[in-house]
Amino acid sequence: MTRCPGRVAVDTNVIIEAHRVGVWHALTGNYRVETVAECRQEALTNPARQAAIQVEAAALDAARIAVHAVSRRQRTVLKLTVSDDDLHPGERALWAHLLSAGGKWLMCGPDKASMRCGMRLGFADRIVSLQRLLDDIGCRPEARLYPQYTAKWQRRILADFALEETFGPPR
Repeated sequence: MTRCPGRVAVDTNVIIEAHRVGVWHALTGNYRVETVAECRQEALTNPARQAAIQVEAAALDAARIAVHAVSRRQRTVLKLTVSDDDLHPGERALWAHLLSAGGKWLMCGPDKASMRCGMRLGFADRIVSLQRLLDDIGCRPEARLYPQYTAKWQRRILADFALEETFGPPR
């Protein structure tokens, strides 16, 4: 994969992981990173599962990432297009935004429900791992990425989903 010429949408998990492994500035300095208001807020309030990582508003604001508000209409279009019941609020808002977004973009987020939603929307080829983004700019994290942020993990999950969509769930 070559470096994304368009925008890279990130979810809450990627924001937190990029801070944890010290690559936030490299990521935002090399890509046109964007997110939605819900993901920004979730990253700042940081879910208890990652309480050791603190994301400061100043760090997000300094990076000058685009933070989009998502309209009721965008949310409705997503709801009518694909089942989004398993998505967390930030992921739901991110996909609602991306569904209406034109141009070139990639979505970076390791949540399985989000990846399945993207696949069902026809955007499997636009889902990218954090590792892949970092590899494309020659950036090495200060700490090892958690498995769900790696290209290998993502390929396996997307392949499993593709099989399930074709043949049904395993018995």
